[in-house]
Amino acid sequence: MLTSITQVIEAEQHCCAFLRFELVVEPGEGPLTLAITGPAGTQQFLSGLMATSVRVD
Repeated sequence: MLTSITQVIEAEQHCCAFLRFELVVEPGEGPLTLAITGPAGTQQFLSGLMATSVRVD
């Protein structure tokens, strides 16, 4: 999961670079927390992106 998250962050930084990412990785088997912020319209952009995403396990 961590590799997938960092790949998305890298892709955004190379493509557009308008989002701010804050990734916290807790020790051991603890949770990952990802906060994403950006300019006006970021929430709508991310909501649309998530609505069109396809999860592959």
